[in-house]
Amino acid sequence: MFSFKYIMRARRYAMVRIMHEWIKPLITRGRGNAKVLILSKLSDEPKLAYEIYIALKEEGFPIAISTLYTVLKELEKEGLAKVIEENMNKRYVITEKGKEYLNRPENLSILRKYEENINRLRMFEKIGLTEFMKTLKELFYNVDRLSEEKLEKLMKIIKNTDREIRDIMYSLYTE
Repeated sequence: MFSFKYIMRARRYAMVRIMHEWIKPLITRGRGNAKVLILSKLSDEPKLAYEIYIALKEEGFPIAISTLYTVLKELEKEGLAKVIEENMNKRYVITEKGKEYLNRPENLSILRKYEENINRLRMFEKIGLTEFMKTLKELFYNVDRLSEEKLEKLMKIIKNTDREIRDIMYSLYTE
């Protein structure tokens, strides 16, 4: 027979897989998508690479600064963006070719999906789920240190919370 802690440990790994599956699609990834998102940041006005980096980071798009520079060089090489040097700073500007690229239906679809996901993440944060995810992460790393009594208490809390959330979600389809 499996111990209670063994079962919780197995559930912990299952939870990580599940969280990875549903959180990953919330953040649009891939170099092709990065090109579109970076170009969209240039559509308003010329920007420094760091300004693009900060704008993407604030929206929850995890991009390394080195990747950003690589993509900017690709955009410049493809003629989708160009560099304007001013006061020893490089500002990036979208070109006409870049605007055409950005307005392709498949790229507009990427931007729409990205915007929808950003709005979902903001809502996620608004209702407190960001903090709850931090708590779950802490639980994930410490679950094997909890007593049987605390584990049982947690299971009841999680089961009740899950049931209440499912009831709310079910109401979306029945009203």
